[in-house]
Amino acid sequence: MNSISTPLLILLFAASSFIIWICGIQLSKVTDYIDKKYNLGDAFGGMIILSFVTNLPEIAIIISGALRNDLSLAIGNILGGIAIQTVVLVLLDFYCRKQKHPLTTLASSSATKLEAVLVIIILSITIIGANLKTSFVLFHISVPELLIAVCWILGLWIINNANVQHNKNESVFVKHEKYTPAKAFTWLIVTAVATLICGVLLEESSGIIAQRFHIDGVIFGATILALITSLPEISTGIASIKLKDYQLALGDIFGGNAFLPVLFLLASVVSGQNVIAHCTNSDVYLTAVGILLTTIYLAGLIIKSPKRFLGLGYDSLFVLVVYILSILGLMLV
Repeated sequence: MNSISTPLLILLFAASSFIIWICGIQLSKVTDYIDKKYNLGDAFGGMIILSFVTNLPEIAIIISGALRNDLSLAIGNILGGIAIQTVVLVLLDFYCRKQKHPLTTLASSSATKLEAVLVIIILSITIIGANLKTSFVLFHISVPELLIAVCWILGLWIINNANVQHNKNESVFVKHEKYTPAKAFTWLIVTAVATLICGVLLEESSGIIAQRFHIDGVIFGATILALITSLPEISTGIASIKLKDYQLALGDIFGGNAFLPVLFLLASVVSGQNVIAHCTNSDVYLTAVGILLTTIYLAGLIIKSPKRFLGLGYDSLFVLVVYILSILGLMLV
């Protein structure tokens, strides 16, 4: 791809972005149908289906980086986008500004609160693991990496139980009558494959463009590249809000943020090294920012503010300010 001219790279970048955006819209509709059809619950469906599919490009990049022994690439894709994926909720909150209540008030449920708690727990273990340089390793896998995977699986089980309780008194009416189970799963596979291919092209082309324009790698990874890799989440989030599935939108973001550190296990198996121990100070810093931003939104889910200010909930405003200050602080790490 390095041999491709800059104008063609920009064209490839734009085309990939457009396809991912369209796939995200279709994916949200399909996921909403599957949630209602099989009574999964919007939050749980977002956490499982949307978070996995929208993170397929990251999975491909992580495997590629691990195979090439480029651990910084694998770690950057696991931790680099968590903070800005959380900030995507600011955009989604503003998008549904015509609603009287903020996004976290509209989506507040036991499941979404538990998802936020799960993100905080998993990211906290990640920071601990990154600082245990001599932690016990079995088959190149560290205890923190195993613990992250176990916590994620246990968290899914607890959140699913919360959804079962929440859905007992809810109707499972299917909104999208144009779908059948066969069509829905076919669309799910098609959008997943397209998101994977275009996501990889998007990340590869954007990295080369950044190099050619001499953009700092750390800042680029934490801002522009992180925003680019969040395109699937933005697209699916907006589509979910159009469907008034606010829990689905939050479930995608929180679910993706909880799922990404689980990929340390995959990266370690592929590379044959303890990947989490190679985290840099910048990686730990961004992970801590992710914890802070998630905690703010968890507070919003609990408080359930009835008011907005400048089109945003108070939690979203606070998150936006904290994120901007955090990116400025990244220059000092």
